[in-house]
Amino acid sequence: MLSQFRETEPWTGEVALTFGSVNGCTKPIVTYTKAPFKIQRSFYQPESGICQVILLHTGGGIVRGDRLLSHFDLHPQTQVLLTTPAAQKIYRSDGLLSQQNITIQVQKDSILEFLPLETIVFKGAKYEQKTIVKLETGACFVGWEITRFGRTARAEYFETGSWRSFLEVWQAQETNAEKGHTRPIWIDRQQLIDPHALQSSPFGLNHQAVIGNMVLLGHRVSPEDQTTLAHSWKNGGYSAPTFTLTRTMEGLVGRYRGSSSHQARQGFIHLWQDWKRSILGKNPWIPRLWG
Repeated sequence: MLSQFRETEPWTGEVALTFGSVNGCTKPIVTYTKAPFKIQRSFYQPESGICQVILLHTGGGIVRGDRLLSHFDLHPQTQVLLTTPAAQKIYRSDGLLSQQNITIQVQKDSILEFLPLETIVFKGAKYEQKTIVKLETGACFVGWEITRFGRTARAEYFETGSWRSFLEVWQAQETNAEKGHTRPIWIDRQQLIDPHALQSSPFGLNHQAVIGNMVLLGHRVSPEDQTTLAHSWKNGGYSAPTFTLTRTMEGLVGRYRGSSSHQARQGFIHLWQDWKRSILGKNPWIPRLWG
């Protein structure tokens, strides 16, 4: 019904948020939204300086031809956790591509934790998401993307359509010779453009409906710390082949392939909590709406 109602009226939605430090606490200092985006009331944790923000898509899902533009800018020494109140739905398309472009600037000694709930890609959807993150010196970015292909509870599988996800994370250089330049510390491109063929492939979904990717970047992790985190993750019940953990030159990458978006999220929460406590020496703040 939603796709029929908006058949000739795709949305171009925008959100732009800028955060600054006010008396030691992070607060939004510039807020701009254009339908279907809306910002719910922010929450603050004075003892840590964290600002927790809920980003709402009021349209109930992304329809053929929709284009969503998001920009988030964190000023120096700020901390933001950005999440969503519900799963995002990508409805089937009759040909038009739906797009979401996200640009993120995290300035010096700041942390952005971009942790939206899962995305459900309906059979026949055509969707592309691009996320570009730029980190200054001492900045960190934590982000996850959890995607369910098809409404499997209704025995619907993602056998037709296309899905693409591009993530680029760049970091400013610290050496005198390279100051003013940035380098890529993580570039990840994934796609399902022939989903029927990849449903059973071990290099595709391998008969699973959910994939998840999590990055914890901007702070180097030693091999010993990686081993400790991996053991803790395994002891929590999150281990290969469903979950994997890889160390990069500037952080960690966790991956999931399985049948449960809830399991993916719980596993990533466990990893994020351990990483934040042991690597950054900070306590994570779990959003109440994740309950």
